[in-house]
Amino acid sequence: MNPELRSKLDRITNVLFAGGVNNPVTYIEQLSFLIFLKLLDEEESRRELHGRLAAGNTRALFPGQSARYRWSEWRFKSGLDLRDFIRDEVFPYMASLVREEPQVAIYFQDARLEVEDANVLKEVVDEIDSISFMKLGTDVKGDIYEYLLQYLATQEGALLGQFRTPRQIRLMMVEMLDPDVGDSMFDPAAGTGGFLIDAVEHILAKYSEKPREVPIYGEEWLEKRGQTLAEAKKQIPNLQTYPKGAGEKIPDWKLLENGIYGIEVSRQMMRISMMNLVLHGIRNANIKRANALSELGGLTDEDLKRRYKVILSNPPDRVHFSGPAHELVLGHG
Repeated sequence: MNPELRSKLDRITNVLFAGGVNNPVTYIEQLSFLIFLKLLDEEESRRELHGRLAAGNTRALFPGQSARYRWSEWRFKSGLDLRDFIRDEVFPYMASLVREEPQVAIYFQDARLEVEDANVLKEVVDEIDSISFMKLGTDVKGDIYEYLLQYLATQEGALLGQFRTPRQIRLMMVEMLDPDVGDSMFDPAAGTGGFLIDAVEHILAKYSEKPREVPIYGEEWLEKRGQTLAEAKKQIPNLQTYPKGAGEKIPDWKLLENGIYGIEVSRQMMRISMMNLVLHGIRNANIKRANALSELGGLTDEDLKRRYKVILSNPPDRVHFSGPAHELVLGHG
């Protein structure tokens, strides 16, 4: 991620925190809403272009009068006009698309805009508007969200363990199972989607022409140290690394997407997990809000009977999973 993009994200963080949105989970959720709206607008522009070229999916996301709910139509608003329009009109419209865009509707179900300060909201909208997500590679978009998720580290330790399992543990578990395209992968306590993301990145690297080696702490860690990976490894001989790639050789992207399943009891965290996957290139993962430990917790008969090839999770202590999983590796919080 280049310094300019990182600087934009830092400005957004500073503005939101100064404006009173300083609970990390709320902060990330609110940014997720706005990023999603920007992504939908960019997707609509892409479809319009394909429509003129008569290629690909050209069905409008914002047909007719609903075009006023597009990011590009309301981003110029300011003050209470902007805040009230997003809160009272844009969010409810998105939640109403149950038939047309069910995943969008699920994402915005019961969504609330919690950025009360209209001036703060305007600054954040302007900063996000300056980022063209479509022009960024999947790896960069994924890095954006991972950069934002670092603010969960400001939560108290007990809460942090609920959301984020250390990457070292996640990567070790993923490497042990070595998931592949076509495998069904499941996390019954998805949190921010870290296990599913690492499984996806493992597969992308496996199907890349030239995967690159990345330190466990991320590429920005190297930049801050002012070192190359070789220099860091010389200084830290046991430095853990993992491969990362674009996955340009994946034979069937839909097959990969359709094999990803996650359940999360918190609606906030479900949204964060969904956005994490979207920005990592997985737009159609099967993520839902439910209680994986109860047959009455929102699971369908299909959910209860489904078999998975790989289960990766960090469940609560003293939870015992039983069922038809072919492979099972569980971390413990």
